[in-house]
Amino acid sequence: MGDEVEAVRWACVAGVRRGGDPVDRRGGRLGGGGGRAEGTEDRSADGLYGTGPATAAASAASAAWEAAYVAEYGSLPVLAYVKEAYDATVALVLAAEAAGSTDGAAIRDRLRAIGGPPGIAVTAGPRGVAAALRALADGAEIDYQGASGSIDWDDNGDLRRGHVGIWRFTTDERIEETGTVAFTR
Repeated sequence: MGDEVEAVRWACVAGVRRGGDPVDRRGGRLGGGGGRAEGTEDRSADGLYGTGPATAAASAASAAWEAAYVAEYGSLPVLAYVKEAYDATVALVLAAEAAGSTDGAAIRDRLRAIGGPPGIAVTAGPRGVAAALRALADGAEIDYQGASGSIDWDDNGDLRRGHVGIWRFTTDERIEETGTVAFTR
């Protein structure tokens, strides 16, 4: 997991910690509430667990996307689901290119083809997307490996595999990442 789950975490902290200012995962105050009354302490979030987006630890596609993002913007995003939103946008662009059309039905019919085997493996990020667009323009099949992980969909449009991050609130008002769970359908 990484900083991209910050917004989800903040929302959880803000919703659970009654009467206090929300705290970011590094312990800094995010503002908001009016603080606690002197001498009171709210520990209602201590030990609570939550989940958020995660990528495989050894994901070349995610590493390529992160390097390109940092090169362009200086640091990784702190909002949740940035990689997933990026992948959704890129998948639509690649499916439109594969279909040779911007018609919704044509794009829909090509989404599965660009997100799974067979095809040339291409990764997220500017270089990977450019390579994917060139391959599609040349009539080749591609297997886009997303910034968030695999976008290999089944017949129902559900991901065949992916990862979920697990975190918990600590007693010192921080968020501890406790692990990542892989799933396969």
